[in-house]
Amino acid sequence: MIVYRELPSLVSDLGFSARTLYSVSNDLSAHYRKVRIPKKDGGFRELAVPDRLLKRIQQRINERLLPLEEVSPWATAYRPGGGTRINASPHVGKPLVLKLDIFKFFDHAIYPLVKEKAFPADRYSERNRVLLTLLCTYRDALPQGAPTSPAISNILLREFDGKIGACCADRGIAYTRYCDDMTFSGDFAPEAVIPIVKSELRKLGFFLNDRKTTAVRAGQRQLVTGLVVNDRLGIPAEYLRSLRQELYYCRKYGLPSHMERRGLEGTCEQYAAKLLGRIGYALSIDPKNTALADARAWLLDAGKAALTGGKNMADSKHRQMALMLAPAREKLMGRDVAELCENAAVTVDSETNDLLLPSMGEIVRIRLPDFTIVQELDMWRHLTLLQYLDTADGTPLAGTEIALSEMRGGLSRGWGFDKDISLMFSRELHGVSAEEFARACEALGGRLGPGKADVSAVIPYAPRFLVTVHFWCGDEEFPAAGKALVDAAAEHYLTLEAAGGACSSVVQAIIRMLKKT
Repeated sequence: MIVYRELPSLVSDLGFSARTLYSVSNDLSAHYRKVRIPKKDGGFRELAVPDRLLKRIQQRINERLLPLEEVSPWATAYRPGGGTRINASPHVGKPLVLKLDIFKFFDHAIYPLVKEKAFPADRYSERNRVLLTLLCTYRDALPQGAPTSPAISNILLREFDGKIGACCADRGIAYTRYCDDMTFSGDFAPEAVIPIVKSELRKLGFFLNDRKTTAVRAGQRQLVTGLVVNDRLGIPAEYLRSLRQELYYCRKYGLPSHMERRGLEGTCEQYAAKLLGRIGYALSIDPKNTALADARAWLLDAGKAALTGGKNMADSKHRQMALMLAPAREKLMGRDVAELCENAAVTVDSETNDLLLPSMGEIVRIRLPDFTIVQELDMWRHLTLLQYLDTADGTPLAGTEIALSEMRGGLSRGWGFDKDISLMFSRELHGVSAEEFARACEALGGRLGPGKADVSAVIPYAPRFLVTVHFWCGDEEFPAAGKALVDAAAEHYLTLEAAGGACSSVVQAIIRMLKKT
């Protein structure tokens, strides 16, 4: 058994000095900020989010200490091999599905409970227990925005799961818990379960949210963590119905003809990539669905054929990016939406459940759960915005500008992007006045600022990926000149290649805006 009786051993494994750990734990309010995330019911979820230093400390605790504590087999969230599919599977085909919710779970996961369960006395010295509990709690409770809170939630409820799981097993009832959502299924009366759950929760200081208690019989649609479990595990019928209809007409008329009949804008590769993303989501829930697997194979072949022989011909690099969209979406499907919102500074439309991502003067709508971008965007921008969502880690912006060549790996590749962007300014923007350039930047959501250039503007390619453009007007003696810079924390939001493409997209958008006028 690994134990931490002495502070030096804890310091060594966490990789932070004792002075840093105690300094942070003694002034927690300086290391948290409040963030409001929209909820489906129209309300807001308030998160306490740690700053970069505290987050790194908590990540180390999450990686090196919390895995030492066991997690119950009934817990299906925040653990390797877990997920909504694993949570829903045991409840398929049951006569009754009962769903219970713990009332404000994180607010009631208080300091003494966290200290007792997550950092037990048989493993840690009292001094280390106090220090670690302080680093993982805020205002005497678990902060929802901390990377340690999900794992600790499972540890706190381990004994509860064991008691409830054993009780249910004796009665032939299936039980799983996904964070603070508990699901029971079988042939039983809800009244036989609810009092026991309430009693065991009360011992830990938790209570049921009676307003969210639902009991659904087999004759009604039974949903568990967003999946249908009546006869077999599946996604909602309306999602599949819409997808099958699209695929039927694609096969019947071909991609180009179907798009023309429906009046769809964009290229075949963009449309094919959207369909592949939707198919990927369905297959992640039902991997044995041969019809969808065949449809994906057909769509990949049809997309390739359209790309090589139709009116929407594109070069090989563009075709490759089109086919990269599907796996990009599939990767995002497994992510926690609240965490994405916090890290990428995006919100959720409470009416449509779309992600709302401000980008270059417009709100890009991203449909959940398959992460399809609603607007028709050029392929590179489409892909980089998805990559932004996946890469964003919430690191605060540095507030200093750097060239692409100064990013990690930029010495060998970034200078090429800088050179290409510089050429775009000199070739395309000669004769453009400072006033015209400034208006184009503002139309793209840019914020004008002081600088040595004739025009300097900060344009949000994404909420936390800002592109600063500096423009010098040309004259009879000198050509127009310019450059695009990024924040020093850019690598926390996009790779070097994607950052180069984002900067190019911003400059190209300015050029298009100017040509319209």
